[in-house]
Amino acid sequence: MDALANFSITQCKILAAVLNQFAARYPMLKIVKIQGDQCIENYPDRLMPTLLIYGPNDFRTQMVGLAELGGNNTKVQGIIFIFVRTDLRFGEIRSEDWCVE
Repeated sequence: MDALANFSITQCKILAAVLNQFAARYPMLKIVKIQGDQCIENYPDRLMPTLLIYGPNDFRTQMVGLAELGGNNTKVQGIIFIFVRTDLRFGEIRSEDWCVE
C-alpha cells in the first residue's frame, strides 16, 4: 500500500497516524508513505492524501481524500474495511476487525 501525501495538509497527517497504527497491527504488510510530488511530478495537493492499494500481483484500488474512511475521524477500521471490500484477505484481518460497535 502506498500513501501519497503532503505532510503539511491536515488530512495527510491524520492518514499518516492511522497508517502507523495499521502497520503496527499488521506488520506483515508493506506500507509506504511518500511525499506526493516526490513520487509523481506536479501531483496536485488537492488530490492528497491518495491511498493506493495493491494485491499480491496487481493494483486493487485508489482512494483520494479521507471521505470514504471517515474524513477527519478516520480510524484503522476504515483501512481494514477497504482491504475487505477489495477482497484483500490475509490471516490476521477478520470481518469483526472492521465492524464498528
